[in-house]
Amino acid sequence: MNQNTRGVLLLGFGGPSGQEEVEPFMARLLGKSPGPAVAARVWSRYLAIGGISPLLEISKAQAAALEIELKKNETDAAKWKVYLGMCYWRPWIKDAAARMKEDGIKKGVAISLAPFYSRVSTGTYRQKLNLALQELQGPEVRLCRQWHLHPLYINALAGQVKTALAKIPAAAVLEVPVVFTAHSLPLNHMEAVDLYAVQARETMAAVSRQLGSQPVFLAFQSKGGSPGPWLEPEVQAVFFNLSREGYRQVVVVPFGFVADHVETLYDLDIEMKQYAESLGLKMMRVPALNSDPGFIAALAEIAREDYNLFFAAGGNHE
Repeated sequence: MNQNTRGVLLLGFGGPSGQEEVEPFMARLLGKSPGPAVAARVWSRYLAIGGISPLLEISKAQAAALEIELKKNETDAAKWKVYLGMCYWRPWIKDAAARMKEDGIKKGVAISLAPFYSRVSTGTYRQKLNLALQELQGPEVRLCRQWHLHPLYINALAGQVKTALAKIPAAAVLEVPVVFTAHSLPLNHMEAVDLYAVQARETMAAVSRQLGSQPVFLAFQSKGGSPGPWLEPEVQAVFFNLSREGYRQVVVVPFGFVADHVETLYDLDIEMKQYAESLGLKMMRVPALNSDPGFIAALAEIAREDYNLFFAAGGNHE
């Protein structure tokens, strides 16, 4: 491989690809065995969406599309190679880092595929990446800055919302609220949770500015089973209040996720859609960004910008 090849490592959450992987995946996520009853309940959600999550295949497609996008402007002095590593299930972050070293990558950047910072996502991704790099003694890989307000990312999100709203008659479109959803988090780590919620609100506000007078709301979904308070408001509460205010249709934007998986395909498309219908609300769900060209362009720009920040100018930024 060209000695000037720059590595890009996409860091994702990961997820099971079959029934036999559900319990060990949950054990890694929870730090303890979930028990057969919980594993069976989780597996039932996967069965409802066809028995497998598309998360891994979508993540692979994102990595492939990103490499193509980066290669559009590469030169002999600046070539690119993209890798994919997951935190809680295969392909592991440590294995992706090892492949980077085997390929002769000397320097690279890592991009968390979580738009908003949380300890369970970006915080843990970073820990696992740093541990792997220490054990491997290279390459030098720096984690990109949070990108929840990157202009190309905001444009990609806004474009998807506008596409959905365009399906609604113009005379009625301002009567349809847009509900932005992100994964809920327990409030037992307030500092990190506060940052997560602030970044979610900042992203929603930035997208909202491109939507004009469209009513927008923030809600948190897929609350876990651990006791104690979680981020609010929950999607159910927002839907209930909207129905009481007389709304009859809602557009849901799962902007806390960049790839469709069980928490969009089941939690929203099945559970929340049924709940919305019980309230007399027609629910339209915007797809996750997946391999949207605008999103891939955003990732490419983030990789270029931060590689130059960290390495080309001799920077020493965190």
